[in-house]
Parts: sequence; C-alpha cells; structure tokens
Amino acid sequence: MTDHPRVQKKMTDPRQRERLGIAPSLILAVLLALGVCALLFWHHVEHRSTLQESVDALDHLRQAQTELAKGFLHWSLADDSESPFDRAGGLALMRQAIGDFEDSLERLYPDPQPERGRFRHDAQAFGQVLDEWTRADAPDTRQLVELRILYGELERQADRLDREARHRIRLLAIRTDRNFALTLGGSALAFLFTTALLILALRRQRSALIAREQARTELDRSEGRFEATFEQAAMGLAMVSPDGRFLRINERLCEILGYDRRDLLGKTFQEITHAEDLDTDLAQVQRLLDGKIDRYGMEKRYLRGDGGYLWASLTVSLVRQADGEPEYFIAAIEDMSARKSMEEALRESEGRLRLFIEHAPSALAMFDREMRYLCASRRWRDDFGLGEQDLLGRSHYEIFPEIPERWKAVHRRGMAGEVLHADEDWFRRMDGRIQWQRWEVRPWFGADGSVGGIVTFAEDISARKEAEIALSDSRERLRTIVRSIPDLVWLKDPEGVFIICNARFEKLFGAPEEEIVGKTDYDFVDPELADFFRAKDLAAIASGGPSINEEEVTFASDGHSELLQVIKTPLYSSDGSLIGVLGIARDITRIMRTEQELEHHRHHLEEMVEERTRELIQARAEAERLASVKSEFLANMSHEIRTPMNAVLGLAYLLERQTLPEEAREFARKIQHSGRILLGIINDILDFSRIESGRIEIEHAPFRLSEVLDTLATLMTSSAESKHIDLAIRPPDGLDPVLLGDPLRLGQILINLTGNAIKFTEEGRVEVRIEPLEHTPTRIGLRFSVRDTGIGIDAQTQTRLFQAFTQADASTTRRFGGSGLGLAICRRLTELMGSSLELDSAPGKGSTFWLDLTFDLAEPESEPRPSEGPKRPPDPERIEAPSPLDRAVSEEAREDRQPPRLAGLRLLVVDDCEINREVAHQIFADEGAEVHLLADGHEAVDWLTAHPDAVDMVLMDVHMPLMDGLTATRLIRRRPSLLRIPIVALTADALSPQKNAALDAGMDAFLSKPFDIPETIELIRRLTGSAPDPETHGMDQRDPSKEHRQA
Repeated sequence: MTDHPRVQKKMTDPRQRERLGIAPSLILAVLLALGVCALLFWHHVEHRSTLQESVDALDHLRQAQTELAKGFLHWSLADDSESPFDRAGGLALMRQAIGDFEDSLERLYPDPQPERGRFRHDAQAFGQVLDEWTRADAPDTRQLVELRILYGELERQADRLDREARHRIRLLAIRTDRNFALTLGGSALAFLFTTALLILALRRQRSALIAREQARTELDRSEGRFEATFEQAAMGLAMVSPDGRFLRINERLCEILGYDRRDLLGKTFQEITHAEDLDTDLAQVQRLLDGKIDRYGMEKRYLRGDGGYLWASLTVSLVRQADGEPEYFIAAIEDMSARKSMEEALRESEGRLRLFIEHAPSALAMFDREMRYLCASRRWRDDFGLGEQDLLGRSHYEIFPEIPERWKAVHRRGMAGEVLHADEDWFRRMDGRIQWQRWEVRPWFGADGSVGGIVTFAEDISARKEAEIALSDSRERLRTIVRSIPDLVWLKDPEGVFIICNARFEKLFGAPEEEIVGKTDYDFVDPELADFFRAKDLAAIASGGPSINEEEVTFASDGHSELLQVIKTPLYSSDGSLIGVLGIARDITRIMRTEQELEHHRHHLEEMVEERTRELIQARAEAERLASVKSEFLANMSHEIRTPMNAVLGLAYLLERQTLPEEAREFARKIQHSGRILLGIINDILDFSRIESGRIEIEHAPFRLSEVLDTLATLMTSSAESKHIDLAIRPPDGLDPVLLGDPLRLGQILINLTGNAIKFTEEGRVEVRIEPLEHTPTRIGLRFSVRDTGIGIDAQTQTRLFQAFTQADASTTRRFGGSGLGLAICRRLTELMGSSLELDSAPGKGSTFWLDLTFDLAEPESEPRPSEGPKRPPDPERIEAPSPLDRAVSEEAREDRQPPRLAGLRLLVVDDCEINREVAHQIFADEGAEVHLLADGHEAVDWLTAHPDAVDMVLMDVHMPLMDGLTATRLIRRRPSLLRIPIVALTADALSPQKNAALDAGMDAFLSKPFDIPETIELIRRLTGSAPDPETHGMDQRDPSKEHRQA
C-alpha cells in the first residue's frame, strides 16, 4: 500500500506526519486523566469502607458493654427469692458479652495493642473469680467484694475503650478527608504537569519534524553537490566495499588507472595492487576494520589498464552503519608518478653531491637549518675524530655538546645569509685534543630562494700551527736555557754578528743584550783581540766541529780577569746550511785550583776506602764465623737434647708396656707427653732458625692432596677427640689432582694451624676446608682455610700475632702453652710458596686462618704411586713428636698385646750412646727381633765383614767418636757381599745437611731421633721385605709430618 503515490504523498506531507504524531499523544493524555479519576474513586471508596467498619465495631463494642451490665445486673439480683433473674443466666450473659467485647476490640485494633491485652487480662481474672464463686458451696463475702471490684474495673476499661474508639473514628474520618483532598490536589497537579509536558513534547516533536524536513532538503542538496564534487574531483575517488570491490568511482580515477569505468567496477583493489605493496595495504585495512585507526595513508603501486605500474598516494577512511558495522571505504588516490620521478632525480643528484662531499680531499659538511648533518666528507670525520658513527640526521650540537657559544654565533650568522671565514682558529676535538684549522661558512639556498642551511669548509692546519708554536716555544726555551746557563753563551751568524747572548756574556762586554745583538766583536774590544776571536770562529767553521781553546779576558763590567775555556761549535740547519757559531766559555780559574785540591782529597779518600774495606772484610768474616758458631751451637744443642730425649721417650715407651700399677703407667704417659711438648718447642725454634738463615727450599714434586689430608686427619683426630671437639676436613668436591709442590711444607702448615685451632677451642668444632679458586688445564688455585669456634683474637693482638715468639698475651702462654713460633713459621713458609697467611677473628667468635696457593698440575706419567714416598730424603733437622699411632700403642699393648712384628729379623744397632743401644735392644727384642749392638763404626765394618749374612738390616748412628756412620757406610758399600744390606741412618744432629750426605754415602733411609717407634718398626719390616706393600697395607708414604722416610 505504501507504494501508492497518494499514500506516499501523505507520508511525505509534514503536516500529515505532524497530525499522525499528535493523535497518539492525545489518546495518552485522555487515558491518563481517566486513570487519575479511577484512582481517586477507588481511594475514596476504600477510606469510606475503613471508616464504616470502625463505626460498626464501635456499635458492637457498646452493645457488648450493655450486655455485660445486663448480665451483671441479673447475677446481682438473683439472690432475692422474688427476683425473676437467675445466676446462671446472668453468668452466661456476662461471658457472652466479654467474648463480643473482645471481638469488637479486635476489629477496632487489628494489630496487637496494650488496650486489648489489659482488657483480656482483667476479663480472664473476672471469669476466674466467677468460676470460683460458682463452684463454692457457700461463697464468702470476700469473693463477692472481689467480683464487684473486678466488674467495676471492666466497666471502667470498657468506658475508656469506648472513648478511645470514638476518638480513633474521628481521627480516621479527618485523615480520610485530608488524604482525599491531598490525593485530589496531587492528581490535579500531576494531570496539569503531564498535560504541560505533553504540550511541550508535541511542540518539540513538531520542531524536530520541521528540522528533519529541512535536513532532508539539505541532504538532497548536499548529495547533489557531493555527486558533482565526486565526479569533478581533481584526484581519483572510490567507494569500496569491506571485501575490496569497487562500488563507485569517479572519472578521474579511471584516467589515473587507465581503466574503463565498467571494467574497473568489476574488480577489487587487491587485483590492481602491486604484489609487494598488497600485504602492507591489507594490514592497514584490517586495522581500520578492527577500529584501531580512523584512517590511513600510504604510497603504493597500482597495475594500470595497459599493464604498467604507477605510483599513487592513497588515503582511506571507513564509513560505518548505525550499529557500528563497516559499510564501505572511501579512498582518495592521487597520481604521484611525476613526483616520484622528480624525487628519484633529486636522490640521484643528492647522491652525487653526497658522494662528492664524502670523498672531497678537504673537510666539508652540509647542515640544514637545525644544524643536522646532511652529509660530511671523510676528511671531516677524520679531522674531527668522528670515526664511523652515523651522522646523517644528527645534530652537530648533540655530537659536540660543549661547543663554544662563539661557534654557535657563527652558525646563526651563516643561517642569516652571511659568508664567514677565518684563516686561523682552534677547537677541541671529541678525543680532547686541540686542533687548529682554517674555515669558511657559507649558506646554501633552497628552491624557494630561502636559506636551507649552511656548508662548512675546514682545513686542518694543526701541523703548521704546531710547528710554529713548537718553533716559538723552542726559541723561547733556547733563550731561557741560554740565559740560565752560568757560563758565557753567545751565538753569532756566519758574518760574526751577534744573534743572542746570556747575562754572563753581558758582563764581559759591559752592555745589555739589546745593545750587543746586531753588532760584532770589533764594536766592543780592541781590533787585535777581535781579530783573534774572528780567527777562532773561522777555524771552527772550517773544521765543521767544535774547537776548544783557553783565553784570558778582562770583564768590562768590573775590570776583573778570568781564565776561560772556550768551546766554539758551528751550527747547521736541517738542509745543511750554516746558521752560525755557538760559543760557550767557562771560568776555569777556580776549576784549576779545585782540581789540585781534588787530587789531594782523592789520595786521602783512597787510603780511607782501603782501610774501610779491610774493616768490612773483617766484619764479614766475623759475621760468618758467628753464623757458623750459631749453627754449630744449635746443631750441638739439638744433638745433646735429642740423644737423651730419645732415651727418655724410648724408656717411657718400654715402661708403659710393662705390667705396672695404673699410677706408674700414668707417670710414663706424662713423661712421653712432656717430652713431645719439649720436642715441639725445639722443632719450632729449629725451623724458625732455618727460615731466618734462608736454608729452607720449597720443592716442586708431584703429590696428591688427598694424601696430605689423610695424614692431617690421622694426626689431628685423637687430639680433637680428647677435647670432645668435632673435627671436619672438607676436600674440594670431585677434585683430587696430582699437584706439583711441597707436600711436606703444606702438611706442616695445615698441621700447625689445625693444632692451634684445637688447642684454643674449648668446645665446638674445627673445620679444615679446601676450595678451588681457579682451574686451567695446567694450573689450579686452592684456598686452604682452618676455622674454629675458640676464644678468638682481638684486632690489636692480630697486628703482632705473626711475629716470632708472640702469643695473644702472657696468660695465653700460661693457659695453653707453646713457643709462639708456630704462626711465624707458617707465615714464612706461606710466603716461600708465593702466598700470604690471612686471619679473620673476633674475641669470643672463633678464628679463621686461610691461604691461597696456586699449583702446577703434574703430567699423568709423573703421578706418585701409593707405594712411593716423597722423592726427596726426609728432613733430619725437624723433630717430630710421636704420632697418635704411637700414643695408641701403649693402650693397645696393655689391653691386648700384639704379636711380635719383627719376629725372625736380625738387626745390628750401631750407636756410641750406651743408653740408646739398650733402648733399641729392648724395643726391637720385645718385637721379636734378634738384636746385635756395637758402639763404633769401625767395629761395625769389621763385624759385618766377618759376618756378612748375620743381619738383615743395620741401623747406624751418624755421629760416633772413632769412625762416624757415613765413613762406615762407605766402607761397607765397597764390599760386594754387603751391598744389599739395608742401612738406615740415625742422627740427633740439627741444622746440618746430614740427609744428603747419608744418601750419598749409600744409606737407604734416614731417621731423626727420637724415633716414632711404630712407624720405625714398619720401616724396618718394609726394607727387609717382611711387611706388605703399603699400597695394600694402608701406610701413607706421603705423610708430610713424618721425617723418617725411605730415601
């Protein structure tokens, strides 16, 4: 129906549309008025109904009150015999009246009220009294009085409730009338307000209809203009569907792309877009569809209708429907082929210009108006120290942030069109050097004639300027030097004209330098003397080298005479041309006198030196004698202490093995303990003496760290257990390389530090930790640390702790004992190994000693076998106390004596000390050996010669009075029948090279007195072949703390 022209005309008539829009509004207003009237009527009827119910309830209440009074009257008059009333009827009437009264109250007061509660309570009390009075055979007067009182109370409450009900009904009537008036007034106001709003809405609707009609008219006009603009636009325009199809295009777009309108409308923009630009275009389209951007622009290539491509500038926006869904794209396309060609030509031109500038032989740079680099030559980069950094687009002031303001002023003037230049100027390069240059700044102009920037030309003249400055400085230095020389100095040109002279020369002629320069000798002295001077000048020039002569002259300044030694030297320039003659004259008058005096003093000094030399030779000889005496004294003292100490400890060992009372055994143990303490102190003194005299050398032998740590554990475990201290030794995880170093000295350091830690720790733990620091295929660094929870050391004591004979204080020595040399020895040994011993401690918090050592790693073939001991002989100059194994022997011997370990062996002990022979005999015989004793080396040689098969081993003392052990060994080794007998050296000597001498003499091993008895027995068994191989027996031949090793 809407297709009919009249219907369409009616629908398009504004007045008709207005009427159609007003009619629903009028209907709505009438319905609203009817609804208000209905609401008022319902409200009035509802309130009237409520009021009527209250009036009815009040009537029932009054009737119930009357019935109650009537019933009480019947009950009261029933006592008279002539009364027509009876009590039962009166009671029934009162009960009925009370029930009706309560029903009326419930209708008046639907909600629970105090009035209803009080009446019900009193009614119940009245009823109870009635029941009691009725049941009683002879009601008394009290019950009758109580009944009358309760009835009077019910009457009063009924009157009160009646009054309240009447008041309530009046209030309800007033409230009903007032609410009706308010509702009526409010409804009238609401109706008027709604009518006003309706009229306003109708007017606004009419205005909106008129505005829409005008907008439609304007839209029609705008569409006409858009149509004309779209078709006549100077650029190509197109409306494109979301899937890329052309919906509408103008003629200009067809011309740009070279397509017929019909052909182009049948295509999509994807079909005519260059393949290399399509992905970028589609990505932008997707962002537009996703709402991430409102529009986008890009330069892209289109496929023309003739098969070629053209560059175009594309701008695209999206038109959406009212619900936000994409409707179509609007695309504006502008042909930029000509501009692209111009840009390409411009780029080529700029490229050629940039290539020219970059390879220009001088420093050139081109800047825009913001002083950003457009191009710069290689020479510019080199001169200004810019290297290969990217300059294009970067500000000159960014690269040189500290550029002086005067340069910025030059740039601003260049930007203003001025041409500026300077033949000589300087600036500071990026590397801090000063560079001199000649520069010129010119503006360059754009196509519109305005200044586009500046071009700067700079020529490095630093070399020339530096040469000039150097020359000037050289001349000034030469002048300063010449004038500061105390001798007479002058310089003449080849013609004899003075060029320069110093102050001393001025005194000769009695004139200042300004008056002398430019003149000759003839201007100041007699012609005869001037001729002499000139002849000497010419002689020096002729010889080409310096000439020396003596001249006696008189100074014009004060008339005194001097004997001068004059040296004249010709000077030449770099090209070989003669500059002039340099003259230097020195007063030798005093020199001559001084030489004579010096000759006299020289003879005197020679005599004094000869005398002092003789004194020094004597002093050195005395010092060497004293050192020898000291060494001999220490050696004798060591021998004298060791020899009886060997006997004491040996006898104590034997005594402890005897069946003795416990007190006697304790005495024997204390003897051994005291002896070990004494030996430790002597050992420290001997080590310190050897270190001080430089007689200790650090070896470079292969060893395993695990062997050193095993020995440490063996020695320290029992000491820690005796004090109930936890001892933990932590080697490096997964590492046990073969090291090249000195295991003996390393073990000595660790034993000393661990022993100190145990000594000064009352409770807690001692931890020895080895940590790798660095590890290469050929070297490894290790940190050795010993940490305890002992008494700690304060900072002041730490500064002197490593000094010899030093402990924390005197009380420490009294409490813990010791010589105070252990740490000094450890530090000196550590320094000999190329490291330092460090300490971290605090009182009450324990101490940590550590050192870092670097070891070379041994080659696999040099790895020590367990059966091998150290490659060097044992050290006889170090006394070792018996080990824990030695201490354990006595206890084991008492509890369960072992079987003889030397059973069947035949031993020869040669010692000049009778007690030592007895001790050795007792110990070895107790172990089952057959022991022969001799007191002298000569006796040993004769006895062995006579009995070559009588013994399996010889233990030979080194020092004996008639024939020492070394001489005896040499004689024994000369006899073929005695070559295979093992000979072990015994010595109590210290600070002597006995070990090397013993090995050179042919001895097999070396023992230092006093012996470690258990290991001495093991050594005897091993050398005689009666002990298992250490590899299976478990003996550690690399124990750095034991000095009796197999050589």
